[in-house]
Amino acid sequence: MLNGAQFVEAMGRLAYPGAASLQASEFDWLFDCAPENLHFLRFVCRTLNQRNVLTTEEAVAFQELQKSGKHILDETSLAEVLKTIGPSDGSSTNILGHQDLEAEIQALCKEKELKQRRYNKLQVAATSHADVDLQLGTELDSAACKLKEAIALIGAENADTNAVLQNLTDEVGRLGSFLPQPEARQKADQLKPSISQKPKVLLSQLSLDPYLNQEELNTKTLTAFTQKHFFHGISDIVETSCSEHFQVLDLSSYEDEKEKNTDCKSGSRVVEHRRTEMARLQWSHIVAEHQLMQALAEEKAVKAGLDWLSEKARHTKLLIPISVEAEMEALLNGPVPSALRESARLLNVPVVRGDLTLQLARQNYYISRQDQVSHRGRSEPFQTYEGLDQAAQNLRTNIQLSRDSVAGARREQHYIAARLYSDCEALHRATYTELQQLLLGPQELTLKLVEVDSQLKNLQQVMQEILGEVKAKRSQLERNPLLRRERELYIFFHLDTRLLQKVVEDLENKIPNRGDQ
Repeated sequence: MLNGAQFVEAMGRLAYPGAASLQASEFDWLFDCAPENLHFLRFVCRTLNQRNVLTTEEAVAFQELQKSGKHILDETSLAEVLKTIGPSDGSSTNILGHQDLEAEIQALCKEKELKQRRYNKLQVAATSHADVDLQLGTELDSAACKLKEAIALIGAENADTNAVLQNLTDEVGRLGSFLPQPEARQKADQLKPSISQKPKVLLSQLSLDPYLNQEELNTKTLTAFTQKHFFHGISDIVETSCSEHFQVLDLSSYEDEKEKNTDCKSGSRVVEHRRTEMARLQWSHIVAEHQLMQALAEEKAVKAGLDWLSEKARHTKLLIPISVEAEMEALLNGPVPSALRESARLLNVPVVRGDLTLQLARQNYYISRQDQVSHRGRSEPFQTYEGLDQAAQNLRTNIQLSRDSVAGARREQHYIAARLYSDCEALHRATYTELQQLLLGPQELTLKLVEVDSQLKNLQQVMQEILGEVKAKRSQLERNPLLRRERELYIFFHLDTRLLQKVVEDLENKIPNRGDQ
């Protein structure tokens, strides 16, 4: 493909003085001309070299030869010399030229057909790839939507889990606040004995009065029962227990205490009081340990539930990318590509079927025509012979017309070649100076463009003046009814003379009536 870069390169190869300062983009317009001129440009860009350039001495010598008045071989003399060579060489060269042109045309046609087939194949492939890309895009969008939904569900579940954990943490903290440390409690009791403590909410901190009342009733019932059924000394043992400070005593130590009771009655009361207090403390300790065990069990259950939830969430997070990869692998290597190929094949089936149907129709048509011709040939042999003779004559006339057209085409080709040669000469004269230097600036075209630009500006100015006059006349017509009437009369005059005459008569009739009034 020729362009301005090759032209500039050719100028540099020919040692043009300003070739280094030339821009290739300024000469691209030369190659947008007619196809006939491309041969000359191809000759300039690909054939000419330094040997085809005249030196300054040769140009000066040629000018001196022209000034001397000696005979120079011009165009007419060259034509006479070529005539003396003989027609055989010219015809052979002409035939060779025609053969080369025909071979080049055939090669170009084959190349065009090959490119057209490749273009069709590429178009079909692009269409199939576009369909595949569209389907894969839709599937990718659906997979992305599913992935977003799964992530949203996991986020919601994680938020719920975090809320449950936060609530559980708050509850555990609140429960821990109800159980202060023993050392801190003793220090608080020593430092602030007069300050009232927090309200008691645990079982170990509640009052035991209802329980003691119930135990007192039970003791009284047990005493009454023992007085009736057991020995006489058991009732004294039960009566020694205080109703307000109940305790469980050992029966084996009762006899020893009875013997000592007579000697140290006041000491036994202190001991009994201490035993009662110790029993109450033991009972409170047992209840507190029971509640502590329940709290520890609940805490371990909550921790186990949290571990299970975290493990489940981790497992779900690991399964999501695996499932997405499995879906993508199934889409890429599964039945989807085969289904796409099958759909493409099904799309090509109607085309092939239509082609086969067309070929079958043509074959049937040819068979029917052959049957008609063969039937007529058998039934009417003389008419068939006359038809063949007439067809042969028509073929002869067609051959003669073809020969005439070929001869006319050759003459036209010679005429076009001569005109092309004259155009090349004109182009050469326009692009070269007398010193055979190339004119690289289209001066005449620039002048014409300048003239056309000035004419366009003048035309635009005239159009603006005309538009201004039209607007002024329209405003005058809108303000003056007489001018509007005059305009209507002019229109009637140019369109219909009868209508104009009728309007004038009406006006003439109206004028005397107004005068009478």
